[in-house]
Amino acid sequence: MIDAIAFTFQTGKPWMHLPEKYGNWRGVYDRLRMWAIDGTWERVFTALMAQAYADEDLNWAVSVDSTIVRVHQHAAGARPANPPTTPSAAPGGLTTKIHLAAAGRCRPLAFHFTAGQARDAPAFTAVVARLRVPHRRGRPRTRPDKVLTDKAYSSRAIRDHLRRHGIQTVRSVSGTASRPFQNWALVPQPSVARPSQGGPVHTMPSSHPRGASPVRRSSASAG
Repeated sequence: MIDAIAFTFQTGKPWMHLPEKYGNWRGVYDRLRMWAIDGTWERVFTALMAQAYADEDLNWAVSVDSTIVRVHQHAAGARPANPPTTPSAAPGGLTTKIHLAAAGRCRPLAFHFTAGQARDAPAFTAVVARLRVPHRRGRPRTRPDKVLTDKAYSSRAIRDHLRRHGIQTVRSVSGTASRPFQNWALVPQPSVARPSQGGPVHTMPSSHPRGASPVRRSSASAG
């Protein structure tokens, strides 16, 4: 059953094109929906997080970002006979935005869903608030050691929120937002003031040999 569901999502094929070795496609689809409605998938997700936490296999340098998923063309409906000439009430169209908090090795920890046109920054506190990893003893862990973001999450409200909760932030510098999170130097950085902006100097993605010191770029050297 799990393999059948995974096959459909990996290939993007319609359910009716599910190979016969997986059984009847309608039964697989109905089971997927039933598990989503009764909370089975959420319980599986929580159990997997708890197991990784118990095995000390979670990296608490958490990355926060979002992606947009558009509804499949088969679910978009037929083209109207008289299409409207005015813009849609939802600028994002038939889309959903997934806001994700992920640990090292891209392991998901928390999700938050909004309309496709929603901005990233307002959803930051919501996705971080959903971070709750159970432990065999004691309370679930809800606070990461540090949060990795790009410039979409650079608002003062987000910085104040992280500061109040004692969470370190690591943010990309100009021109590096497209680099994968795993290329960043995930070490505590001292707060060094920029002469022009008064903000901290952030670590550039490391491209030097292993063991070499990371290079910081200030406003004086950046020019």
